[in-house]
Amino acid sequence: GGRGSNAASVLRCVQSLQQSDPKALLTSFSTWLQHDLEDTVNKALQARAGEGSAPSPYDKIFIHLTGKQIDKACEVAQKECKDFALAVLLSQAAEDTSLPEDMQAQVEWLEKQYTSKVDDESAKLLQIYRLLAGQVDEVLDQ
Repeated sequence: GGRGSNAASVLRCVQSLQQSDPKALLTSFSTWLQHDLEDTVNKALQARAGEGSAPSPYDKIFIHLTGKQIDKACEVAQKECKDFALAVLLSQAAEDTSLPEDMQAQVEWLEKQYTSKVDDESAKLLQIYRLLAGQVDEVLDQ
């Protein structure tokens, strides 16, 4: 993606923002964002693999979530993690539900459980839960 693809992306973004209905605006912008991030997500997954170690399933889920690739995140949770409860939670991420409030309670409970040293995979799972809870600032601080 050179300069031309960046210009095309900006144009698609501006076009997505031309909606007058708030719900249509959100849908249009969300679609643009998901499309625009697809290459970035793929590059992030490839970069991890190129570093000599394949990304863990939780890494893949997190990367897919940041690109709004909910279906792919669910697929990884089901097939690679065998964590069907997580897959159900992930599937609700794109819906208008009480998921953020529920996940906030889950994050608080997990933080109490992890009073001592947290292993790497548990820390990654906690980051996914934080993202689902809408705690973007906390995720970025990690």
